[in-house]
Amino acid sequence: MSTLLRITHQDQDYIFKVLTEKPSHQTVLEIFLAGQTFEFYRQGHQWLISDAEQNDINYELLKAIGKALALRFRSSTSIPI
Repeated sequence: MSTLLRITHQDQDYIFKVLTEKPSHQTVLEIFLAGQTFEFYRQGHQWLISDAEQNDINYELLKAIGKALALRFRSSTSIPI
């Protein structure tokens, strides 16, 4: 099961799909945006894009998606890293 989420960034709407099942229990999330798959990893309470990701998508947009993921899938228990 995948989750569709929407974000507005720089006055433009984007819809992305979380491909990972049970995202609030994971340390790595895969999302699908604009025909590409991106991997985010949990660091504390933040979701960060993998440093290895080099692509045409705006890095600031990916950072904003990471913040949206942190708000959407926050959990009261911390996951060890």
